[in-house]
Amino acid sequence: QLAFEARNYEYVDNKSGVSARLTTSAYEFMISSAERRLYLNNDDETVVRVSDFLSIVPAVNGKLELVYEGEEEGAEQVSYNLISSAVKSIFNKYFPKIEKLTKPDEITPYDSLLNWFSNKQLVINDNLNNKDYENLLNEVIDAKKLIKKYIPELNDDDELFFVEFILWGLESYNKLSILRTNNGIEYKDPFNNFINKI
Repeated sequence: QLAFEARNYEYVDNKSGVSARLTTSAYEFMISSAERRLYLNNDDETVVRVSDFLSIVPAVNGKLELVYEGEEEGAEQVSYNLISSAVKSIFNKYFPKIEKLTKPDEITPYDSLLNWFSNKQLVINDNLNNKDYENLLNEVIDAKKLIKKYIPELNDDDELFFVEFILWGLESYNKLSILRTNNGIEYKDPFNNFINKI
């Protein structure tokens, strides 16, 4: 999906095209991120997490030719924008579309989840072991309720992936913000500066 987004992105030079090697390289970076975490934690197994997608930024940077405006924006920011666009496109296949404008008293399926972030933030360390990752995301009960409602046939093994995927989807619509740190990523309310970390 990211490659599709890149082909239509105004900051990517369409004349040079989008190489098929982009997806191959990105896949390898993503798997390497999961494998690294596996070895650091001495776990028996692991799975790719949505947060692992940030590891593909170097792969994307090296496989795209940018127009002048893209160079001004910066290759890394362009990569983040493409990941966000890809998440948004897939998000709409599973969950109700988030409208840009809503009435003040309008109720949306995401209200309770967004309210949860009004006084908390979720911090996911890159090297979080499987058990701690599971315990952390199980705290986001309202995201799990959305999954049960809109993807009832989802395999239980994929639930945690979709919990984090929902958060990325909300970020792509500017309902949450994602901050990349040296150790991981933080999900939080973009309008609330007083945050209790989880």
